[in-house]
Amino acid sequence: MEELILLRKPIIVRGKKYAPHKPFRAYKWQTYQHDNEHTGYQSKPANRLYFVSGYSALVCLTLDLGFKWSRALAEKSQSTPVIDENGYIYVATGVSEGDYCTLKKIAPDSNVVRTENLIGDRATNPYLHPNGLVLIYTNFGWLFCFDLELNKKWQIQLADVYEYTFYHNIVVDEYGNIYCPTPQGKLFILNTNGDIIKEVDIGIDPFSIAYDSQRGVLYIVGKGYTDWSKFFALDKSLNELWSIEFGQQVNGGVSIASDGTIYLAGCSTKKLWSINPKGYINWSYETEDWVWGQPAIHPNDYVLFASFDGYLYCLDKYGQLKWKIEATGNQPYAPAIDPNGYIYAVSYDLYYVRKIDINGNIIKTFKESYKINSAFAIG
Repeated sequence: MEELILLRKPIIVRGKKYAPHKPFRAYKWQTYQHDNEHTGYQSKPANRLYFVSGYSALVCLTLDLGFKWSRALAEKSQSTPVIDENGYIYVATGVSEGDYCTLKKIAPDSNVVRTENLIGDRATNPYLHPNGLVLIYTNFGWLFCFDLELNKKWQIQLADVYEYTFYHNIVVDEYGNIYCPTPQGKLFILNTNGDIIKEVDIGIDPFSIAYDSQRGVLYIVGKGYTDWSKFFALDKSLNELWSIEFGQQVNGGVSIASDGTIYLAGCSTKKLWSINPKGYINWSYETEDWVWGQPAIHPNDYVLFASFDGYLYCLDKYGQLKWKIEATGNQPYAPAIDPNGYIYAVSYDLYYVRKIDINGNIIKTFKESYKINSAFAIG
């Protein structure tokens, strides 16, 4: 799960300075759920599955769906956890009315190592920067940066609007620069010191972004003031390369395959869209209801995604259906894929987690007592 990145200027990784043009090994931590394929696999030994339950607890299972432990969090917690290379878990909590949300570091044995207050009552999923930083953005418009011990490095307010719901994620390019969109149609680029390098008006309320480091292209999907939506690509100078406009609400997740193919969850179009790096639509696959969350790309090039029609779909890269199974309920999160190729499907409203093989056979089901409030992290 590592990627070889060629630098054009120095960068500090885990305390060591690397010169320009010298290759170095860094986390392939480009976007939400760790990789652009959105497998959810984050760190070795990859023998545990984490998620946040509806009773506001972080739950740890084995990959055979055996229960290990749960750790109570604050109310309204919906953050997908992330895991560092030493197995420590970082998760944002929600709050009761009038309090601050928090960022927690939790040990592999479930003990809380440290808790830090944030400004806001909701926060995005934490993001682990290759330089050993933890980034998190709140619905009060604040971007926070901590080290791995949760010592605060800096904080900056990028928006002055309260967001009741928001889904923006953070990405980092191969130079370590941080890209953070805001609900006021802005995209900010910052360095690791918290300095704003560039501010761009992108003209939409961004839902999700993804960065293809092999091609140096940033992808953004979002909506305007009506149901009009736009998906577009920017080069490293933030010039628009191409765009696709939809007359419907399209604010789903964006995943990128190793060959550069983009998979877009089409929300109200009820479709999964396959788009090539030049902006041409390869194909779309229609379901019976909204397509939500991030598609997950299997190592054998299958793409897996969930629909509000209650099915988990598996397509090949040509858009042909391999199988579908009733596994997700009508409010699904993104599936996850472990290093052995097994698939994990979650249902928000049916309270279960299912382990599935690549042929669509259900191996095991774990029944929760409450709704499931996040996607998976494997580590």
